[in-house]
Amino acid sequence: VTTLLWTFLLITILMFIFGLFGLELIRHDDKLDLGHPYNVAVFTYFGDVFEAVMTMMQCLSYDTIGSIYRPLINHNPWLFFYFWTVLLILSVALMNLITAIMLSACFSQANDDKEAAKLVRDIKRAKEMEALK
Repeated sequence: VTTLLWTFLLITILMFIFGLFGLELIRHDDKLDLGHPYNVAVFTYFGDVFEAVMTMMQCLSYDTIGSIYRPLINHNPWLFFYFWTVLLILSVALMNLITAIMLSACFSQANDDKEAAKLVRDIKRAKEMEALK
């Protein structure tokens, strides 16, 4: 449970950090009108800290992320590297980390169960040996 709590905390911190990077990198373009898809996406998904972190949560779960990054990357192709990094680190690396932690805990518990079963077996054998004497 503590491992999952720390993993949740790490994911939350990374979403916050990437959200702040997004706020700094992704700004509205004064040359475009406010109804342009780029500016609409900027105001909708990176309008403030809360929106940016919620956008990172969408990136984490791949929840319609294409409709978020497509208008942004079409206008500013360099943002591809930002979204690529976000998707790679948040979604792939952290989810693999969580899976590895869960599997490690399962294997550790299975090993503990084997040792406990061996101990019970040894105690049972010792009692049977005492009964035979």
